[in-house]
Amino acid sequence: MENIINSQASTQGLRETQEVLTGTFDYPDTESIWGRLFSVRENVSICNLINNSYTFGRGDADYRFSKDHFDSTFLSAISKVHFKVSRECKSNSEVVVVLEDLSCNGTFVNKHQVGKGKKIVLQSNDEISLAHANKKVFVFHDCLQNDAQNYPEELTKKYTMTKKLGEGNFGEVRLAYKQGSLERYAVKILKKKCSQLLLNNIKQINNEIKLLQSVDHPCIISLKDVIDTPEKIYIIMELAEGGELFDRLASNGRLPEATAKFYFFQLSHAVKYLHTRNITHRDIKLGRLSSLL
Repeated sequence: MENIINSQASTQGLRETQEVLTGTFDYPDTESIWGRLFSVRENVSICNLINNSYTFGRGDADYRFSKDHFDSTFLSAISKVHFKVSRECKSNSEVVVVLEDLSCNGTFVNKHQVGKGKKIVLQSNDEISLAHANKKVFVFHDCLQNDAQNYPEELTKKYTMTKKLGEGNFGEVRLAYKQGSLERYAVKILKKKCSQLLLNNIKQINNEIKLLQSVDHPCIISLKDVIDTPEKIYIIMELAEGGELFDRLASNGRLPEATAKFYFFQLSHAVKYLHTRNITHRDIKLGRLSSLL
C-alpha cells in the first residue's frame, strides 16, 4: 500500500475557500467557528468547524471525499469513516480539540500515525495526513487558541501541551495530554538561562529528579518523564488536581476531624516510605501538600 500511495501527486499550497463538500457545511459567521481545517490540496475545500464533532471519509461521513477530490488509487485507501474531529470537555471543564483515528490505513498528525481507535489532542498548525504520512490533506487551526508556544520535538512527539496551571521565578507548569491515550499530566518547565537559576540550583533540581525517579508510592506524586534541552528542562509529573492543602484550609477553615486524620495518615505514610529509603524531605509545609480528594 505504501508504494501505491507514494505515487500520488505532491500536495498543493495552503488554500482557503468558501466552497464546501456537502450541504451540512454552510459558511457561518466567523464568531461561531471554533476551528478550521485548511486544505493543502487543490480539489479539497476548507472545513469550518461549528458543531461539536465531525466525521471524515469516503462513505457515510459528515465530510465526504469522492473522485472529485482524489484519484481512484488514493480514494480507495481512505476508509468510509476515516477520522473524527470533536470538542471534548475534560473533568476540569477544559475543552480540547481531539482527533480520533477510525481508519484501516492510518491517520497521521504531523507525520506520526495516531493508531486505529486512538485519540490525539489537536493544536493550531497540526498537519493531518490520510493513509500515508506524506499524504497531507488538512492543516488544523484552533480559532480559540491564543497561547501557542514553540516546544521541542522531543516533547511534542509524546505530549500535547495546553493551558498554564501556574508559574514562578524559574518557569511555569502546564497541563499536557499524552499522545494516543490522552492521559493528563502536569509539566514543570524550568528555564536554564534564567539569571536566578544558578549552577547550584541546577544541581539541586537534577538531584530532586533522581530522587523522584527512584520512588514509587501512592502518596507521593510520581515523575513520569524528563526532557532536558539546552534552554529548558521539562519535568512530566502526575497531575494532582485537588490543589494545595493550604488553600483548602484558607477557604474552608477548620477541617473535619476525619478528613484531617486522613490527610495526616497520607503524610505520615509517605514520610515513613521515604525514611525507609534513607531520604529526608526537609521542607514539609501546607503549601507543598497537594490534596487528591
